[in-house]
Amino acid sequence: MAMEIRGLKNSELDEHADSVYLSYSHDRQLVSGAMLTHQDWWLQGIARNPYYETEQTRVMVLDGKLVSSVTCYLRPSYIAGRIVKAVCIGSVCTHPNYRRQGLGIQWVPGAGNPPQAQWTELLLQIQEAGKNLHISASPEEVKHLHGILKPELVFYDTWARNEKEADALIQWFIKH
Repeated sequence: MAMEIRGLKNSELDEHADSVYLSYSHDRQLVSGAMLTHQDWWLQGIARNPYYETEQTRVMVLDGKLVSSVTCYLRPSYIAGRIVKAVCIGSVCTHPNYRRQGLGIQWVPGAGNPPQAQWTELLLQIQEAGKNLHISASPEEVKHLHGILKPELVFYDTWARNEKEADALIQWFIKH
């Protein structure tokens, strides 16, 4: 089983739109005329979004087939008198044929326990079982984990205090 997590490619837009539609409409009674009744609703949405780039959609490819995805939409927002960059997560979906198979794990240590970055032994065991990880961690913790974990099997959820720090973190990832 060959698994890969990467950015969506332009050549995969239609396939991805079909997968999103199927994921959201499977086993559901949809109200006539609702957004999800239109098979191309996802394509319509990104066509209206001036900030969208295919790399914002992260996909899991299993044996050459798109099976799961998440899109991080750039949403510039007006806060305290200025425009700031913001991102929201949307269009999270898994093809119905691949649900509940343990292809990925988002593990949360629970209130009062150390953060995910301090559970490296468990995180490594999860990856050794061939599972992907979704980890929320500070930029410093992400850098630490990146040197230990298999980067092709992890999705990091992190943050930066400003654009300069965000750009520096991106450059760090490019180099490492």
